[in-house]
Amino acid sequence: MKKIWKQTAAILLAVVLVVGVAPIGARSEKAASALSLRASAAAFAGKCGANVSWTLDTITGVLSVTGAGEMTDYSYIDKKPWGTQSLAVKTITIGNGVTSIGTHAFQDCANLASVTIGSNVTRIGEFAFSGCTSLAAVTIPAGVTSIENGVFYDCTSLNAVNVDGNNPAYCSDESGVLYNKEKTALLQYPAGNAHTSFTVPDSVTSIGDMAFYGCKSLTAVTIPDSVTSIGEHAFHECTNLAAVMIGNGVTRIGAMAFYDCASLAAVTIPDAVTQIDLFSFCGCTSLAAVTIGSGVTSIESGAFFDCTSLTNVQYRGSEQDRQKITIGGRNDSLSKAAWEYTDPHARIIRGNPADGRMEYAYRTTVTFTAEVPEGGKVQWYVDGQPAGSDVTLTVRNAKKSYTVTVVVTSSNGTPTTDEEQVSIKTDFWSKIVWFFTHLLFPARFRIEQ
Repeated sequence: MKKIWKQTAAILLAVVLVVGVAPIGARSEKAASALSLRASAAAFAGKCGANVSWTLDTITGVLSVTGAGEMTDYSYIDKKPWGTQSLAVKTITIGNGVTSIGTHAFQDCANLASVTIGSNVTRIGEFAFSGCTSLAAVTIPAGVTSIENGVFYDCTSLNAVNVDGNNPAYCSDESGVLYNKEKTALLQYPAGNAHTSFTVPDSVTSIGDMAFYGCKSLTAVTIPDSVTSIGEHAFHECTNLAAVMIGNGVTRIGAMAFYDCASLAAVTIPDAVTQIDLFSFCGCTSLAAVTIGSGVTSIESGAFFDCTSLTNVQYRGSEQDRQKITIGGRNDSLSKAAWEYTDPHARIIRGNPADGRMEYAYRTTVTFTAEVPEGGKVQWYVDGQPAGSDVTLTVRNAKKSYTVTVVVTSSNGTPTTDEEQVSIKTDFWSKIVWFFTHLLFPARFRIEQ
């Protein structure tokens, strides 16, 4: 009986241990787990530079970067230290000891709404805030002297980039557009700006890469003659841009400059442009008419790919000139379109030398002929004085050097000029030769050009 009691007691004790003690342990583990979850939900931390650290409070969404010196530069595929928590970031504060913002540092922090940049930051690296689609405004402090490409690329809600007035390298205007200090380079038009039209200031000579990328509100842009360069992707995905006036000073339109501008109906390529770059107007599905300047010698692959509405090409040159243009692949729309030739260029039909400088014997009579497009007008000048308005000009018995200039105005009002410098030999021996030769062969002194 005693033995049975002992066995029963042992069993009861075991039950108590299993039933009574185990729940205590389970509660402890749950409590510890809850504490751990609360801790991990509240704060993450690490290094993002040799002497720079970061902390992220995921409850408040504040990412603080503190320390001294430069942040680490990252690439597009690098895993940023806060990368797995990037959607938790709502506010970024860069401490005053930090001197740079690394490349791609805060890329795709899609819920980032505001950022404060410390007073000692001098450089903002490439694509630092790209894809921050909730970022509405940024203030660039006075110390920043380097803003690299694509810093605000695809920041679709950005309505203003404001620059401290004491900044020596950059400035902004009342619309929040970012320029260099001299206002010769337009660097960033805020994609979230609600304005429907914009005229680039006359001081600007270059429009930067991705400057207007994704500006969905813009329907019309005017680019003045002062601008010589339009950067790559400059107007990429400006899907409502229906009209763009490109000034005659532009010599370069970068690759994919107007890619996917699906509302663009017509465009004129200035005469100063020699090459239409890769995929420049690719995806411009509403583009029905293009005017190509006479200076174009190369149309790169895909420049007009997927331009499904293109039916008319106005070429400011002759059909013979068009044959000299190198056209890359994936430009079927150009070959299918109807080409018209306006050729407004004045040309004197001349012999050798090709530089237009001619030398003739004493008292030679020279006839010049100009190439004139249909509907064009002609005006000749000899040494700056009006000399006729026919297609040909004859200069008789000139005894000195002179310059012949022709101005041809095309039917659309475009004036162009060409000129030729003529030198007449007036030395004593030339006069003697003329005297005797004139008696025997008088017709020799008439030169048809």
